[in-house]
Amino acid sequence: MTGILETAEGVRILSGPEKVAALLLSVERPLAEQILRRFQTEEVHEAARSAAELGRASMAVLEELVGDFAGHLTKGKEIT
Repeated sequence: MTGILETAEGVRILSGPEKVAALLLSVERPLAEQILRRFQTEEVHEAARSAAELGRASMAVLEELVGDFAGHLTKGKEIT
């Protein structure tokens, strides 16, 4: 997953936790809660920290993240 985010400071590549945060923020709350129940406690904290610092991700970024995530799942690859 590449996940490039445009910010006031410029363009940067999202980290793994930021990608997770962006995806979780883009889905309905019940689904996000269901996903988060599968995380370790530290992973939930890391995703929450990343979400708080993330800012807005464009629809294009979210579509790219969802596409990459789906591709990794169908190929059985580790997500980074």
